[in-house]
Amino acid sequence: MTDSHRLDALTQTVADLLSEPGDIEQTLRRITQTARDTIPGADCASVCVRHHRRALETVSPTNPVIYQADALQYELREGPAYTAVADEEVIYSHDLSRDPRWPRYGPGLADLGLLTQLSIGIAHPLQTGAALNLYSRARDAFADYLWLGDLFSSQARVALRYAQALEAVNLALISVTTISRATGVIMEREGLTAEAALHFVTEYAKAEKLSLLQAAAAILESLPTRGRKRA
Repeated sequence: MTDSHRLDALTQTVADLLSEPGDIEQTLRRITQTARDTIPGADCASVCVRHHRRALETVSPTNPVIYQADALQYELREGPAYTAVADEEVIYSHDLSRDPRWPRYGPGLADLGLLTQLSIGIAHPLQTGAALNLYSRARDAFADYLWLGDLFSSQARVALRYAQALEAVNLALISVTTISRATGVIMEREGLTAEAALHFVTEYAKAEKLSLLQAAAAILESLPTRGRKRA
């Protein structure tokens, strides 16, 4: 198979695996599993996300050892993920035990049995940055696959945006359903029209300083208690 055909085949495989519907958590888990399973030499993978408060967090690791590896990056504030998260770049270390860029982190990771790291900056729709991290127990494991950085960056961006849109739709459906149920309860309990019942819920939300969804949920949560008191 030529390099062109191999790239086309791998691109299609990654696209197919990441196109399945799911929320953001499911999509991140699928990204790390796909990276581990499709990139030769990858022993484990994770995603680091940078929150608005600037703290980094590890999500969807494929191996528990990654919690130790990423915690070391966070503690020392050095490592490929830091640059990849900030700049959405592809950062590669072919031998962490000897990499002068990270004199403390590299040897620490080598002590965990991980010698190669490839960090790929990706855009996370809900956080200020993210990086897909691939680890290998072998030296120079990804030298022939650095071109995969752009592939995973673009595919992950599409998958996460799709997941965000799906979550927004699901939240909207939940909101409409909850508010409709609460309005129906008020109509039945107070003998009001639909318009008057919705006004009741709206005024309750204002009085309690809640969103309309929170007010509707509070009304529904109060029903079992009130029911028992009347019984």
